[in-house]
Amino acid sequence: MTTGNDVTGWLLQRRPGTSTSLPDVLRPGRASARTTGDAIGTLDADLRYWQFRRLELPQVRQHIGAAIAAGAIAWIADAGTVPTALLALFALSWWRRWYLWIPALGGLLWTDWEIMWIPCIVVVALFFMRASASLREVLPKASMGVAPFAFVPLRDQVALRFAGRWSDFCTGVDKAVHDDTRRAEAFFGRLPADLPAASRAIVQVARATSEAKRGRLDEGLGLAAVGGENRELSDPVRGWCDLHLGDLLVMAGQHADAAAAYERALTRLRGRRCRPWLIIAETRAVDLAVREKRPGDAVVGLSRLRRLAVRHTDLPLIVRTEMHLARLMLDVGNVGGAQETLERLGSAHGRRGVAGAGQVEAAEHDLLRAELLMRNPAAPLSADEVADQVIELAGNALLGLRRLVRPAAETAAHLVLAEARARRGDRRDALAHALEALRTVQALRFQLPSTAWRERWLTLHATAFVTAIENAWECQEALCLAELIETLRAQPLPIPRDEPGTALASILDALLTETAGVILDDAEEPSPRGPIPAADPLEAPFPVVVGGRSWCLMSDEQPIDIDAELAGFGADTWYLSAAFVGPWFFRVAAHDGVWTVERAARPAMERDRLESLLDALPIRRPGEDKETFDERVDKSPLSSSARRQLGDDPEFALLRSIAEELLPAPLAGGLTAAPQGDSVLVVSLSGSLVSIPVAALPLPAAGSGSGAGKDVRIADVAAVAHVPSWAVVAHSRKARAEHAAPGAVDLALLGPDNTKEHLQRHNDIRLNLEPPPLARETVHGPLDRAALSELLRKVTEEDPACLYVAGHVETPRKDEPGSGGIKIAGGSLFGSRDLLQSAAGTARFPMPSRVILACCESLGQVTTRGEPDRGHVLHNEWLGIGAGMLMAGAQHVYCTLYPISDLDDVVRVNHALARALATTSNPLRALCEVQREELRRWRAGNRTRPLAWQPYVYVGTGHPVPPGREAC
Repeated sequence: MTTGNDVTGWLLQRRPGTSTSLPDVLRPGRASARTTGDAIGTLDADLRYWQFRRLELPQVRQHIGAAIAAGAIAWIADAGTVPTALLALFALSWWRRWYLWIPALGGLLWTDWEIMWIPCIVVVALFFMRASASLREVLPKASMGVAPFAFVPLRDQVALRFAGRWSDFCTGVDKAVHDDTRRAEAFFGRLPADLPAASRAIVQVARATSEAKRGRLDEGLGLAAVGGENRELSDPVRGWCDLHLGDLLVMAGQHADAAAAYERALTRLRGRRCRPWLIIAETRAVDLAVREKRPGDAVVGLSRLRRLAVRHTDLPLIVRTEMHLARLMLDVGNVGGAQETLERLGSAHGRRGVAGAGQVEAAEHDLLRAELLMRNPAAPLSADEVADQVIELAGNALLGLRRLVRPAAETAAHLVLAEARARRGDRRDALAHALEALRTVQALRFQLPSTAWRERWLTLHATAFVTAIENAWECQEALCLAELIETLRAQPLPIPRDEPGTALASILDALLTETAGVILDDAEEPSPRGPIPAADPLEAPFPVVVGGRSWCLMSDEQPIDIDAELAGFGADTWYLSAAFVGPWFFRVAAHDGVWTVERAARPAMERDRLESLLDALPIRRPGEDKETFDERVDKSPLSSSARRQLGDDPEFALLRSIAEELLPAPLAGGLTAAPQGDSVLVVSLSGSLVSIPVAALPLPAAGSGSGAGKDVRIADVAAVAHVPSWAVVAHSRKARAEHAAPGAVDLALLGPDNTKEHLQRHNDIRLNLEPPPLARETVHGPLDRAALSELLRKVTEEDPACLYVAGHVETPRKDEPGSGGIKIAGGSLFGSRDLLQSAAGTARFPMPSRVILACCESLGQVTTRGEPDRGHVLHNEWLGIGAGMLMAGAQHVYCTLYPISDLDDVVRVNHALARALATTSNPLRALCEVQREELRRWRAGNRTRPLAWQPYVYVGTGHPVPPGREAC
């Protein structure tokens, strides 16, 4: 392994006009003008060598061959020594050295005119040799003298040739894995159904590549998983499959897994028959190392590639290695060397400079030059001239990339164009390019099979999102800003786990396991590299409509009209949304179709206010032990049961500081002026904002001005509903509406992971032991999935029904929000993946219309504290237990934002919520009434704790039971 400083120093010193030895840590040796085994040569020297080998040397060989042939003919014709020498001189100098062949021809006429027919034969032979050489340069040929599909097993070749389908096989695969994917299927359709195993795997992987390049990456990944399952294939075939699986993983942004796939391909593609694909695998590995800024690995690979390119006179590969060197030099700060390299490769205005460079190389060259101009402040041009050149270069690159499926490169080109347009003051054009970049990366990101994979696109997604937000703000387009922020809330729906969905998930699970390397080639046991990932595939993302219009339309799906969805919560409904975007904190408010967007500095909210709140909440810090955690929670102002004077109360001061930064002015003013109890506030927060107890926030007017001395909370004036995902809520509203309140808790599940006696013996939390009021049936654990399914089917036979669940919840991992769930028998987890399961149109775990989840963090949206995400977390995917409940048929769900404590206050709140949920016509306002009662107790000094009621939130449709249909 190499050390970064040595490689960086080598890259800083490199100039394309000067040959530079590889750093000692890589390969000791001497400097050389041309690339050799111990040095990367200059571009000019390597191009001169290429020109000599490809253009000059063949002609020299032709003339030498003609001279030998002419001498042999003269010897057979019994010519003398002088005429034979003159014939050889004529053949060696014909056409190129007139001052030699003309005297030689005259000497032949003088010495032996009877053999003048031999020069005529020489001229005709040289003409045909040159014509055939030119034809060989024009026509495509096998890479480095090897047929591209020579690695296919001989028995497969014989079978396909015998069936007359070998040419269809080769043409179809070639078109599928390159840039003519639309015609590939026509050739695949001619192949027999009973292909041999190796050919079948190759066709499957080729089809996967074709699907991915046509924008259907999710289908491509599924096909690749099926195609790579056969471990009995030969190493060359498996290596070829690994190579193209690596290409798919690069498209998916999974660079670590792609690097492992390329490494497997390099070890399996051995022998002369695999040489073309071995070179491609080496090239892909170097491309990835350069993209990931691993200069040591990249330079070692570039040295090998450059030697191969020079040895086999592969001009596009020479050009590509030089561009990689330019990129590495630019990354380490060698701007001069990178600029000189690019100037030697092409002109300054995006025209292809080096003959033989392919479309990919030309586009990357233009894009690299554009980035260099943007980053080079010493460019001897005015700002407008630089912007014009960047626009031309990036535009040319974008045109070249249109036919190629390279979403990351396309997104980068759009972002460069957006920055250049913004520098020229063309903010609307910049916004258009930023929206196109965001659309490209978002459409691809949500095709990926798991949250962990989708998270790896966050940096590029965040860059595109920040660029779009900044330009929309400069354009003063409030609706566009609101739509961009709400687009994150309208996350795609999880794919139901019916028969096709379950089959797809199992295939993708196999792909995730394979790419993660948890099962070695010759091992039967998984390696200890962490938990095996699981797939959470999503449907296509939904576009949103804000204020009756849309700027973005991120997909062709039916859009979600946010204003119409808000109207479903009631007539006087307010909306609050917020997000950290780059250095800014954006707040969105909406009421009656009027949208407002405000911007504030990010540190004021994130570091000064939000961190104080997160420290006061019972959310464990990374690496925090139980003793420290308990001590911190006990000292929290939200744990105190003694309320002080309003001006000196730490709980009030903490939450008021959050409210001052979180609530937009129109929202705060509107709620303050609204009649108490008539309004609804819909909240959509994510990331580190998830755990803010919005209902408990004081309105900013409280404690100052004319409202001094008053403690007015949002819960006093409005019922609060949480909407982590508009797509899930809109889906739930399509289900059958309730016709009456249940009137009782039909089923109470207490501690489904263990028996009641076990819980009592181990002093488990009282929530798992005490049944709620109005419970018709109480069931203690342990319950497995079969028993749980039977109970749920029984309770949902009557509509409406109410379910109460108290138990332990396993918090999902941040990179796999679908991994959490309620603990059941045997240590298993019952989560959203179970709730999505169905067969023959019937849910396996049907949910009643009303559910209360008296468990820790049962909303299922994990809080990020801000430090680990480096500002990239735009939105938590809501795939937890709360979302699963709504997807399985629930209409109204009470759940918790963060862990709840084992307190008498918590038991009282849970039972009050259970009674309210079972008997009320409006579950949203019923939660609000329980919150107000707890506030009254707190204000009266009845020793209740804020942590007892503040975690509880409502998620659901918000639809009340129609008037006249109350519970009996």
